[in-house]
Amino acid sequence: MLRPLLLATAAVTVLGLTACDRGGGDADVVVENTPGGGTPANPATVAEAEAPPATTAGGFVTRAALSDLYEIQSSRLALERSQSPQVRAFAQRMIDEHTRMSNEMNAAIAQAGLQARPPVVLDEERSVLVAALRGASPADFDERYIEQQTEAHENALNLFRDFSGNGDDPQLKQLATRAAPMIENHLQTVRALDEGTAADGAGAAAGRPSTSN
Repeated sequence: MLRPLLLATAAVTVLGLTACDRGGGDADVVVENTPGGGTPANPATVAEAEAPPATTAGGFVTRAALSDLYEIQSSRLALERSQSPQVRAFAQRMIDEHTRMSNEMNAAIAQAGLQARPPVVLDEERSVLVAALRGASPADFDERYIEQQTEAHENALNLFRDFSGNGDDPQLKQLATRAAPMIENHLQTVRALDEGTAADGAGAAAGRPSTSN
């Protein structure tokens, strides 16, 4: 599950926004190669907390799909709202690469003949996080986005490494093994972005005239 720090912060900000987020906006993200052909008649909405263990095929598919959906939706907001070229470039990369990961996951599920159905809408926890980004002020948006991205990629990296070593489906294990280095690179990139943002903020603060007498 996602760690509680971001969730507690987000919940305070978005009590009035969560219901809207869960019912509209970018929640209709659907990727190619859905098993069985086309969009499921009743899209899966399994929450991570209700999913099977993460080392089972069904549990891994649910968690990985929710991670990709969150990355795509939160990064679309970053493209809309961030004023930082570096943050926007990172966000576009997240959209591109996590969309590709979702498509590869769906292809692997189909090839393995699994019954697992990836969620196609966010669970409540991630809906709260996305709604918190929507509710962030322009001055706070980049910091909040970067903070969320750091924790999300730490969680995703742990998920993929764990399934790579202990998962119960060979094809999904291969996918997890291939994807883990890319997720690790995402994490390294967002940590560097965080350090650069902090340095920029410190430099700006140092350049302000003193208000002391």
